[in-house]
Amino acid sequence: MFIKRFIVISLFALPMALVPANWTEAAEPIIVFQSDRDGDEEIYTAMDDGTVKQLTRNKVEDKEPAWSPDDNQIVWFHKVAGADFDIMVMDADGQNEVNLTEDIGTDVSSQPTFSPDGTKVAFSSRGAIPNGQNNNIVIIEIVGEKGKKLKKPKIWNLSVWGAIAGGFDNLNIQDRFAVWSPDGTRIAWWTRRAGNVDIWVTDVINDQNEQEKIQKNLTKDSKKDDRHPRFSPDGTQILFESKRDGDWEIYAMNSRTGEDVVQLTNNEKVERTAEWSPDGKKIVFESKRDGNGEIYVMNADGMNPVNLTNHPKSDSKPKWSANGRKILFESKRDGNGEIYVMDADGANPVNISNNPTGDIRPQWRGLGPGAFRSKFFAVEPLAKRLTTLGRIKKAALLQNYPNPFNPETWMPYILSEDSPVTISIYDPTGQLVRTLSLGIKPKGAYLFRTQAAYWDGSNDAGEAVVSGLYFYELRAGDFTTMRKMVVAK
Repeated sequence: MFIKRFIVISLFALPMALVPANWTEAAEPIIVFQSDRDGDEEIYTAMDDGTVKQLTRNKVEDKEPAWSPDDNQIVWFHKVAGADFDIMVMDADGQNEVNLTEDIGTDVSSQPTFSPDGTKVAFSSRGAIPNGQNNNIVIIEIVGEKGKKLKKPKIWNLSVWGAIAGGFDNLNIQDRFAVWSPDGTRIAWWTRRAGNVDIWVTDVINDQNEQEKIQKNLTKDSKKDDRHPRFSPDGTQILFESKRDGDWEIYAMNSRTGEDVVQLTNNEKVERTAEWSPDGKKIVFESKRDGNGEIYVMNADGMNPVNLTNHPKSDSKPKWSANGRKILFESKRDGNGEIYVMDADGANPVNISNNPTGDIRPQWRGLGPGAFRSKFFAVEPLAKRLTTLGRIKKAALLQNYPNPFNPETWMPYILSEDSPVTISIYDPTGQLVRTLSLGIKPKGAYLFRTQAAYWDGSNDAGEAVVSGLYFYELRAGDFTTMRKMVVAK
C-alpha cells in the first residue's frame, strides 16, 4: 500500500517552483589554470560555485599562472612577439594588469612563482634579462625592505653569478624551474651546467660576490639526470626524481648538503612529479606502473603506495590543496586535457574544467591552511563511479547533503539524457510534503549547490516540517528512483 500511494501521489502532484538556494556569498576562485578554449592560450579561474571565469583576453598567449601568497594576485607569462614574453601580474579578478619586465622582456620562459612573503618573483628565462644567455634563473624584487612596492622592480640573474664562481660557460647553462624554500630564503632548480642534469640550491642574496660562493650542486655525485626539486614543508629535505637507477624514480635528500639520499620508489616504470603533503607526512606522485599515468600517494618514507585514480586514461601532475584534503590533477580521461579535483583518498573525482579544448597547468589558490572554504564540493560525499563526467551511461539520484539536516539540504542527481525533472518529498506515511519541479534539464551531473535540487525544509504551504524520516523521489522522463533523508531539529 505504501508503494502504491507513492506512485499515485507523484503522478498527480502539482508542480511548484524550485526554491532558490539560500546562499549569499559571492563566488570565489579556487584554482587558476591555462586554456586554449577561446582559440589561444588564456588564463582562467575555476570558481567555487562550479563556474569558470576568463581573466585574460588577448590575441597572443597568456601562460603558466601562479597565485601570490595572499591569494590576491596572479603572476603569469604574456607573449609579446615572436618568442618574447613579459612577466605580468594582475588582481585575482583579472583587473589591474602590471608588466614587471616591460623594460627588458624575456624569451622562452618557464613558470614564474612568488616568494612566500610575496616580495619577489622567480622564473627561468633567457634573452634580454640581465646578461642573459640560454636559460637562467632570474629574480624580480617587487616590494622593498620597508614593505612598499617598488616603482621600478629590481632584477638580477642568479645563473650568471653562479657561472662565474663555478667556471661554467654561460652559453651552456640550462637553469630551469626555480622553486622557493618554505621560508623564502633559498631557491632550488635543476640545470645542465656540468653535462648531466643536476639539482642546485642557493640562498637568495642580491650580492654578486656572496652569490658566487653559496650556490651548491646537491647531486654532483650522481652521473645521471636529477630534476624536479620540491622542498619539504619544514625545508629540511628536497624531493626529486632521478634516473640514477636506470629509469625515473622518486628520491629525497638533505636540502642543504645533498646527503642522506633515500630512494622512495623502486619500479621499472616512470615515477615523477612528486609533491609533499602540507603536513609532510604523505607524498603524492604520478606513476606508470599500471601501464598508464596514474596518481598515487605514499607515506613520506615511501611505504604504502596507493593508486588513487585507477583509470584507463592518463592522469598526471598532482597537487595538494593547502589543507591536504583535496588533490588537483590533469587528466585525459575525457579525450582531451581536463582538470580534476578529488578527495585526498581518491574519492569523488570531479571534472572542474569540462571543456572540449585543452585545459592545463592548474594551480591551487591557498585559501588558508585548514580552511578549505569552497562551496564547490559542498554536496558530498559522492560515489566515485558516478562523478566522472563525460561518460554518463545512466541516471542516478545521489544522497542529499547534509544529512541529517536543519533546515536546508541539497539533492544531487545525474541525467543520462535531456529530461523533465521533478523531485517529490514524502513523509513516512507516504503523504506528499513538497514537489520541486525543476523543468527540462540537459543530460549531465548536477552535483554542486548551485545545480543540485534544493529543499528548505518546508511543505507546500510554506510551513516548516517536523523532525523525522522523509523520502525524496526523482522523476526524470521514464526514470524513477527514491532515497531517504532525515530532518533533525
